[in-house]
Amino acid sequence: SDVCSSDLFWDQKPEDDPPVVAATLEVIDGQSGDFLLTSSPSVVGRVTDLGRVTSFQLQIRTTKTTGTNVTETTSKFSSVYRYIEPNGTFTIERAKLEQINDNTPFETTQTGTVVTYRIVLRAIDEDGNGTLQSIDFKYQP
Repeated sequence: SDVCSSDLFWDQKPEDDPPVVAATLEVIDGQSGDFLLTSSPSVVGRVTDLGRVTSFQLQIRTTKTTGTNVTETTSKFSSVYRYIEPNGTFTIERAKLEQINDNTPFETTQTGTVVTYRIVLRAIDEDGNGTLQSIDFKYQP
């Protein structure tokens, strides 16, 4: 039978499964409610996909609560793609996280003010499928 290469191309369909992101804090000193406690806010994990991951980004949300007053700041999503190793593992150190967070150092909870953080990781594959994973924590040096 005569099959040209363009016929083979049309039989290939994009995959529909989003990338899988498994991430956590490198050091977990405990837990308080829904929040992990850490003295070293670095993120480690692995991102995998049936195809190829083409975008890997990170965002940080800071929430400060004093009594009934709540203020939230959210960084822009920043690329952390270059931190992915060939086997899909990654480590994003504290210094890079603080840089993404508008060069703001992590703060600890002080008397009367509770400071919490949410790190959001976003991965997108070559077929446009995306996924989000978040890590909620409090910094306690």
